[in-house]
Amino acid sequence: NDDHRIGFNEFKKGFQLLGEDDSDENSLKQEFDAIDSNDGGYILFDEFCMYMANKKVQ
Repeated sequence: NDDHRIGFNEFKKGFQLLGEDDSDENSLKQEFDAIDSNDGGYILFDEFCMYMANKKVQ
């Protein structure tokens, strides 16, 4: 949606749209929580950018 943040259900749907296996919801939640660095319950754009930058470095 147009609120510039991603909730867990949107995150999960994104994995489904990419054809990723989402059978382990706990793993998805752990990944979501790792990206949600301020523990706000949503992934904000800056959190997503930081996460992706760190993934690229690794």
